[in-house]
Amino acid sequence: MIPHHLTLRNFLSYRDAAELDLRGLQLACISGLNGAGKSTILDGITWALFGKSRVKSDDDVVNRAAGPKAAAEVSFIFELEGAIYRVIRRKAPGKTTELEFHAYLPGIEDGEGRWQVKTEARTRETQAEIERLLRMNYEVFTNASFLLQGKADEFTTKTPDKRKEILADILGVSIWDSYKEVATESRKRVEGEAAALERQLVEIDAELAREDELTRALAEAKARLTVAAAARDRQDALVTVARQNKAQADQQRQELRRVAGELAESEAERRRVEEAQAQRRAELSGHRSLLDRRAAIIAAHLEWQTAETDLRTWQEKAEAHNRLTQEMHPLQTAIANAHSRLAERAQELGGREERIKAEATRGAELRAQLTAIQVTREALQRQAAELAEQQQAWETTGARLRELEVERHKRETERQQLGTMASEMGHKEIERQQVRESHWAATAALEELRTQLTEMDSRRRELADKSAEIKGLETEQKRLRLEMDKIKDRLDKLLAESGQDCPLCGQPLTKDHRLNVQRDIEAEGAQHGDLYRRNSVALKTLTSEVGDLEKTLKQQSFLEKDRDTRQGIAARAEARLQDIEKSLAGWLASDGPARLAALEQAQADDGEWRELQTRHAGLKTAAEEARRVGRELNDHDQRAARHESQIEDIERRQAEWLASGLPALEDARVQLAAHSYAATERAALAELQGQLTAIGFDATAYAAARARRDERAAAPEEQQRLLRAEAAVKPLEDGLLELDRQRERLVKREVELRGHHEAGRARLVELEAGIGDLAAAEAELLRVREEAIAADKAVTAADQWVSVLAIRREDRRKLVAEKTALAQRAGLLRQLEEACGRKGVQVLLIERALPEIEEYANNLLENLSGGEMSITFDTQRQGKTKQDNLIETLDIKIADSTGERPYENYSGGEKFRVNFAIRLALSQVLARRAGARLRTLVIDEGFGSQDPDGRQKLVEAINAVHDEFACILVITHIDELRDKFPARIDVEKTAAGSRLSVVTI
Repeated sequence: MIPHHLTLRNFLSYRDAAELDLRGLQLACISGLNGAGKSTILDGITWALFGKSRVKSDDDVVNRAAGPKAAAEVSFIFELEGAIYRVIRRKAPGKTTELEFHAYLPGIEDGEGRWQVKTEARTRETQAEIERLLRMNYEVFTNASFLLQGKADEFTTKTPDKRKEILADILGVSIWDSYKEVATESRKRVEGEAAALERQLVEIDAELAREDELTRALAEAKARLTVAAAARDRQDALVTVARQNKAQADQQRQELRRVAGELAESEAERRRVEEAQAQRRAELSGHRSLLDRRAAIIAAHLEWQTAETDLRTWQEKAEAHNRLTQEMHPLQTAIANAHSRLAERAQELGGREERIKAEATRGAELRAQLTAIQVTREALQRQAAELAEQQQAWETTGARLRELEVERHKRETERQQLGTMASEMGHKEIERQQVRESHWAATAALEELRTQLTEMDSRRRELADKSAEIKGLETEQKRLRLEMDKIKDRLDKLLAESGQDCPLCGQPLTKDHRLNVQRDIEAEGAQHGDLYRRNSVALKTLTSEVGDLEKTLKQQSFLEKDRDTRQGIAARAEARLQDIEKSLAGWLASDGPARLAALEQAQADDGEWRELQTRHAGLKTAAEEARRVGRELNDHDQRAARHESQIEDIERRQAEWLASGLPALEDARVQLAAHSYAATERAALAELQGQLTAIGFDATAYAAARARRDERAAAPEEQQRLLRAEAAVKPLEDGLLELDRQRERLVKREVELRGHHEAGRARLVELEAGIGDLAAAEAELLRVREEAIAADKAVTAADQWVSVLAIRREDRRKLVAEKTALAQRAGLLRQLEEACGRKGVQVLLIERALPEIEEYANNLLENLSGGEMSITFDTQRQGKTKQDNLIETLDIKIADSTGERPYENYSGGEKFRVNFAIRLALSQVLARRAGARLRTLVIDEGFGSQDPDGRQKLVEAINAVHDEFACILVITHIDELRDKFPARIDVEKTAAGSRLSVVTI
């Protein structure tokens, strides 16, 4: 993977869109102050590719200074095996992450390419497609290619098991885990089938062990059936007689309920009449008491009319008084508001007068400071004139030096590119042989898969035949079940019939006829039952066979998928071979070696460049002093301008105060002292107060009039009640006479109904005596019928169990043979599972790769430590005791001139050298193996823990391996290292967020 272009927008410390073009940068450093946003560039790459960074929550990657609705967005374009891809990931706070994936299609006719969408339907599927293309996840990527800040020692400090997992993923041997999973699933499936067969065998053995018991049970069931049928017939006759007596008793009971209902209605009607009599007598008594007080009620009503007239007079005066009071309220409020506004105005102007006095003092101080600033500024202008000539010479030298450095960088870039091409041609020779081997292996596997798929066609035809046979048997079983149900219904009707005629044929139902018909029906049912059971056994066998065929055919999709995969591998290998042959032919036809030698000679001739560097460094101090003096002079100009502006503002505000503010303050104070505000409102208020006095309203007299009227408030109602009583007395007296006649008729009706009811109860007692306990008799009949039915079912079931035993013996023989075959297959799968596991083939593959990693890491360590440090990988160690077996592990042993020590006992600089060597070794091995596609190395820490000599060795080590990578990025904040790399990416923190720029040295 080679980075081409990175765009960051609202991502961590970057707010505005920051674009970084990495094309042509083979070796560059990323420099800037701590916290400027250097590591954020690498976070942007890992977040775009894998959705992960040093930040735990995706919401935290959004730069909140850009606004609450701003979304973080990272666009990353990279090259992989000659193809160009683009990943865009964006995240808004509180919303789901969006992910886009594109591949670049170059133009053929018009020369302009386009982006092809490779985004899947769901983000998870798109992420899986990206990781499938890269053949690595975040952890493998950062362990093999990125030395991230705070994670340089991740591989070294991992547990041995975790190191093995990472190394397995890097080397691509983790594919054997999927093989192990397939073997494990197959073994579990086979063991599950064997366990199911074992449970069936246990059931069959239990059935066969009960043969004598089932034979005895059949004889006992037949005897119980005979006894139960006789008991059922006897009980049926008893229940018939009891039911006839119950029907007559129910009729008599219904008649009694009718008579009782009429009696209750008569009694209720009588009670309603009596209640009406009492109510009307009470009403008549109340009316007569009112008539007795007629004179007093009329006198009280006259007194109430007099008090009501007096109250109305006082009420009119109260309303006039309230109206004038309401008119006075706005005038009083207006007068108070005018006073308040005038007082606030006077207070505000007084405060302004105090501020003007204070500003006069501040103006004098500013004039003194301005004079001092002007004196200092004149001295700085003289100093700047003296330094201007030296600064011009420094700038001229720097311009020429940059021109030479651009030329050197161009030559170095071309040299590196030619060197990279030469190295790539060597790798392509190795890759060509590996691709050929991969093509041969894929072709052989493809032929084997095609043979297996041909066998699947015959299995599919066999499955169709057996499925059709199952369908026919199931249809036959449904027909047999319907006929057996009909036979059972006929038998139940025959056994339940207690009349004179047969319910099936209509002939006289004698004992012999019943037995003959019963035997015929049972024989017919047994024949159908035997056929049904034979079909059931056949169905079970066919279903098992179909299940086996379906399990086998389920593998077809896996075989087809594997076939397609192999075809793709073969096609890609063939295409890759053509690309490799074409690249090698082009390289051989070019004049690359001669051009590379010429460029190296030109780079060695650097006399003018070194002389200019020396001169430029000597003039640097004068130029820096000139810039400092210029900054101070500019600062004094700005301070002088601010002081002059402040003085002008103070003088302007003083003039405005004398012209308008001071006269306004004096006028407000005069009005407050003389009460000369709101004159109109004051005159209107005095006029209303005179009108109020003329009304003559007395609140005490008004309250007394209201009390007199309230004391006689009940008089009008008493008058109305008297009038109603005079009209109601005569109708009430007539109604009482009619109610007395109704009550006499109802009492006579009740006596007649009670006589009828007593006679009916006596007849009901006689009928109930002849019923007995009908419920118990019916329950007993139901019980004996159920016993007869249960006895019949028991006979049928026992007979079926006895007849099935022979079939079960044959089933047992077949199951034992099938179980033995499954046990053998499970054993083979268990061996395959162990071979595919972490302690099988994977261990062998890792052990083959470790010497190569160890050799490369030690070569780097020899350069970084001056030959004093080395590492060793151990894959096995002895257990705690001598009797224990060897334990599989992946330990890292580190040694220096003093001997072997634990990793924790080394200094920070020494630890980083070890981590750096191992990381580069992993990347190198991965780049050399088939399927490995890492071409980028990023170092985000380490120089700070090194002394000057260690830093120089690290730089030399990076320069020594940079031809093996298409892009190496080194992050540092140490100024002395910035000029040791041919290109630099400067990062700075501004008020608008982090910014970056590319500088070619």
